[in-house]
Amino acid sequence: MGIIETASQLQYIKQKGLDEVMESTGYPINRVYSSTNDEYVTSSQERYYRWVRGTIDRGIRILYVVPFKDQKVNYAENMNNTLAMIKNYHNTMQDKGYDVKAGLPDLSARMPGSAHGLMVSLSLLLGGMLYLIYLLKPNRRVVTGLLAAGAIICLGLNLGLHADWSKVYALAAAILYPSFSSLLLLLYLKQNRGKPFLVQLLTSLAIILGINAIGMYTVVTSLADIRYIMNVDVFSGVKVAFLAPLLLFVVN
Repeated sequence: MGIIETASQLQYIKQKGLDEVMESTGYPINRVYSSTNDEYVTSSQERYYRWVRGTIDRGIRILYVVPFKDQKVNYAENMNNTLAMIKNYHNTMQDKGYDVKAGLPDLSARMPGSAHGLMVSLSLLLGGMLYLIYLLKPNRRVVTGLLAAGAIICLGLNLGLHADWSKVYALAAAILYPSFSSLLLLLYLKQNRGKPFLVQLLTSLAIILGINAIGMYTVVTSLADIRYIMNVDVFSGVKVAFLAPLLLFVVN
């Protein structure tokens, strides 16, 4: 099943009933690029590069090509130019290791389950509690109460409601771990001013990369199923994920 990419290269052209069919059949889909999206491009060479970039960068696996419509030449020449460009595209893809003659493989439609969501939410809970401990230094009773309440909420959200919280987890990780790493970095630099510059530099990199690696792993595992790979669904919290850690840096 081919879903046609929009002209903005985000998601796909909506059709009545398509979402229900994809979900009920386990997302047997591949992304389609229609050359009608690049009719405004005057250079046929630029069209060729758009096809190549779409295949390599955005996972396009089906090209729907209509004959070029260059007004300066007749229909037959436009058709010949189109066929020549398709051949050039095929040769390029083969040179890059793609098999243009083989059938498209069935992509995995496995979705993260409730257990996965529970583990991710608990890891975010622990990360958030560490952040609060280093930032506010609450007493043990408060920490214990928050952990218990958070664990109950995590269990209810994932095992009780069985809802898809992947975007929420991805956004939380994208905000929490950069903020936490900046807090630990500031604390380290404040407490180790007398150490050699190289030691401070390497330790600072270890703090930033180590903490944020956990965040990157959380985001990737939360948004790694076929819905996001095929751009059926998109993560729209990028701006918030960039701005929130900057605002929290002031608090740190």
